Amino acid sequence: MNYEIVNQLNAGQPGWDAHKAALNKSDTQLLVLGPLPGFFGFLQDEGLSGVNLIDIITRRKYVKDSYMFFDKAPVPEGTAVYMNEDGTISLIQEGETIGSMITYAGTRRAVKELRYNYLDGTKDLIEEYAFDGNHYSNLFYYNDEIQEIQLLNRNGNPVVREFFYQGGINLITINDPFSGHQLRHYNDIAAFRAGELARFLKPEDTAVTRYMGIEMEALREAKSHNVLRLSESPFDDNDEVRGNLLAILKNDVSFIQEVQMDQASYNALALRKIPLNKARVIQEESAK
Repeated sequence: MNYEIVNQLNAGQPGWDAHKAALNKSDTQLLVLGPLPGFFGFLQDEGLSGVNLIDIITRRKYVKDSYMFFDKAPVPEGTAVYMNEDGTISLIQEGETIGSMITYAGTRRAVKELRYNYLDGTKDLIEEYAFDGNHYSNLFYYNDEIQEIQLLNRNGNPVVREFFYQGGINLITINDPFSGHQLRHYNDIAAFRAGELARFLKPEDTAVTRYMGIEMEALREAKSHNVLRLSESPFDDNDEVRGNLLAILKNDVSFIQEVQMDQASYNALALRKIPLNKARVIQEESAK
């Protein structure tokens, strides 16, 4: 299977139409690293195939043509769901606003988030819902700072738990959804991405990244055939070969086995006598 590794989705950004054309022609699935409750809706809107690393771990499946209408949201008993004149939605209990509701853009008020506050107005809990209306995650706060994120399976059981200290993740656990027993753990998000991606990708898979940052580092343990598709100039603002690119071409970074680039980039690097054994010239697809 062919996968393209991305950390964020760039629909609507410059170059997206050409990028999408290339994905369709190469029969490549997007593989998104981070949690994304609206991923299923994105795939439907863009006509693409894709998987999400969190969904792979939680074994989440989506239900087509399903969503949660705002008045069906599972709010606490006795809570009124009130539509304000400006279109925002408040959650009111015994005359007090205890939170708010966010809906997916471009839908008939399909529930995206339920946000609850403490009495002093600081954040308490955010419940995220997938595009098909299933409970996706819980985000817990204290003193307006994130403490823990629970990523759930379709039955509402926490599978991935991210714990925070002073605003940063300092522990991620993967848990059995039935017993709650910890199966494995990581000390930071980079180790989590690399370890879980390596568990998913097989030696017969091809994994492509267009970026030399988070996405490339996530492939450092993967046994797949890993490709950098150069989508920017090979030279930095000082007209030097980009550091990560040079390390790949000199094979100091051995987990990227191939660099795909256009003819102009290849020629410019050849003129500087940069090793090009790992380079391959390709022609990028243009949008129809």
